[in-house]
Amino acid sequence: MEVVKEIVSSLASAFSWVSSLSYAFAVIGIGILLAIAIGYLAVGVVKFFRFVMHMKVKQFITMMTLLGVLLILIAIVIP
Repeated sequence: MEVVKEIVSSLASAFSWVSSLSYAFAVIGIGILLAIAIGYLAVGVVKFFRFVMHMKVKQFITMMTLLGVLLILIAIVIP
């Protein structure tokens, strides 16, 4: 049991910039979640651009027109 205490205390001293071990675990957990979110975002962006690149011209123009109308409606609603 003393070995475990020594290992935990050495890990705690490595994270001396944090106030407690639970805070360190929270920071590590948030970092892991951010890495996962960034990975999914990157995959989504790649799939979206691949989808746009394979669109026909008429589909692309329709999508851009709808996006423009949506942005105008949002601009009207916001003020």
